[in-house]
Amino acid sequence: MNYIRVETMNTHTEETLGGYICAAHSILSVKLGVPPTTSDEELARIINESDDPEVQDVFSTIMVLSDIPQPEIYIRDKRNKICLYQQSEFDECYEELVDISMMLSDVTDGEMILIYKEFNLAKDEILYDDGYQVVISRETYEKYKDSLGYDVLFSLPIDEDFM
Repeated sequence: MNYIRVETMNTHTEETLGGYICAAHSILSVKLGVPPTTSDEELARIINESDDPEVQDVFSTIMVLSDIPQPEIYIRDKRNKICLYQQSEFDECYEELVDISMMLSDVTDGEMILIYKEFNLAKDEILYDDGYQVVISRETYEKYKDSLGYDVLFSLPIDEDFM
């Protein structure tokens, strides 16, 4: 069965830096002029005070993408656990992820984008499954990540003459 990992990637080094929340926080940090280490509480206060429509768009997109609660197994050990989307949930969130990727590329002048990798996992490699996402060990992730290609989350321009 296919599961999808979404990651923030530096386009120069092709190094991944985290998941899509990393991308969203990077966008907000740049837009709001605050360091990425700003606490969630302080960031929420600054977002609330902002009148920048792009900041509000990023925040709204984060809220849509965060409608799936993080599993306790992941929360307890984020260093050693990785969350992946179920294919159907990824498909449902695709447009919002593309929006985040496009905003991230824009605010970093193309230096950072979102990518995704498709994992085909055995049942015994899955530590948690709630129908929307699965959690695997970092060891399982590392076992496959370098042998998998990745796809870029992007949006095709709309051809006005086509419509």
